[in-house]
Amino acid sequence: MTSPRGPWGRSWGRRLSAIQPYTPAESAPTDQHLETLRQAPTQLQDILNQHREALAAVHNAPDDPHLTDDGKQARNTAQIQQIQARSSQAVADLEDATGSAYGALQQRSLDALPEPTPGVEGMLARQAAWSRVQTLLSSGMTPQQVIDEADDPDTLHALAEELPTVLRAKGLHPDDARAVLDTIDDRLAEVTGEDAASARLAAREADVHQAGLEPLFSHARGEAAGTGHRGGALGATVAAELARAQIAAGGSLATDERPDASKGRQGLDSAIRAASSPPTALRHAINDQMRRAVKRPHAPTDQANGDARGQHPQY
Repeated sequence: MTSPRGPWGRSWGRRLSAIQPYTPAESAPTDQHLETLRQAPTQLQDILNQHREALAAVHNAPDDPHLTDDGKQARNTAQIQQIQARSSQAVADLEDATGSAYGALQQRSLDALPEPTPGVEGMLARQAAWSRVQTLLSSGMTPQQVIDEADDPDTLHALAEELPTVLRAKGLHPDDARAVLDTIDDRLAEVTGEDAASARLAAREADVHQAGLEPLFSHARGEAAGTGHRGGALGATVAAELARAQIAAGGSLATDERPDASKGRQGLDSAIRAASSPPTALRHAINDQMRRAVKRPHAPTDQANGDARGQHPQY
């Protein structure tokens, strides 16, 4: 048997490494953390709107007859630099806040799951559970059916340790193999109890929001610093919607190129999600919650690619 965490690691542990260090307010309620993530696109849009208005005010300021052309240029440059510094700090502060909220939700979900039984006793229990799983898989059960029918932590920990490696050996992409852990942890949270299931549900919704925020923050950092153009907001919005939809559909955050991405997706579908058994109650709730997160209105817009004046795209 491999280590208790398995070779692939929990999916949120992999994602948290990209935003650490963070200092979540552990006393904050789950709903508050989720609301921070839900409102972030609107708040980010407000920051950029104020940034654009401030720049426009500089460019449209009346001429000062007491300044030479060089003096006007120096004045404008100094004001623009102040605006960029202020906007960049606002973007950074919001990104820190969302990172802390996301990290707190994922850590809370992880902490709610039971650890594998330690020592020789735990190892033997997981070995026995994996032997039973191998028998079921050999008899024709799909991995998803095995996961859905598992009702004890030892079996689910055994699945987390071994199943991704088995599927990886059959050609599944590493990131899709990691995604198997999401399905296993859904079931582990469900059999653990209501608190773990609620924490898991919030963490999975947070995955959707965090995926959508990454391209938005990438664009906002560039525009605020003056290294990007506001016209890139439309591309960022499209990328955010695609990222949210991908995570809600069971995709990963990785963007590495694959020889044939469609085959990898089909492999995951056939190995994990195309089982004939019905989803568990928690997975039903997770699927509904993630679909709602994708459809949630993230910022007021009057046009698909611009505001009421058609001047610049909105998140």
